[in-house]
Amino acid sequence: MKLLPAEHIFVDADAIIALLRRDDVHHAHAWEIYGELRKERVRFKTNQIALFEAGTVISQRVGHKAALRLLMDVKEREIFKVIEYSKNTFDVARTLFEKQTSKNVSLFDCFHMAFCESQNIRSVFSFDTAYQANGFQLVTK
Repeated sequence: MKLLPAEHIFVDADAIIALLRRDDVHHAHAWEIYGELRKERVRFKTNQIALFEAGTVISQRVGHKAALRLLMDVKEREIFKVIEYSKNTFDVARTLFEKQTSKNVSLFDCFHMAFCESQNIRSVFSFDTAYQANGFQLVTK
């Protein structure tokens, strides 16, 4: 993967989940990618919605304590920089969602793409090909 030093990478919920769930099909690959990206000194960014998505799945499938640990680690250790989304992100997401032709592209995906556009982020740490289909670079490929 060819990235610029200090490039900003959006971290989607599925990547966070893959990092934390040992039984996730992408677990080992997610850690390999995370390690490579840290060596390249990229800056990890996410938003509250992705963090809440991941926290919910972690709570349900791993446990409530693991979800709380995730939230504490993000806050205290700043594993990912959590950026607030702008007021027009929802409107941009809705427009993106209207343009989708696949039923597998969720409103969450469109929200995160709109967020990335607002932050000038083109690279995404995710295993969801919806990003690539919409012009973003997946760092997992």
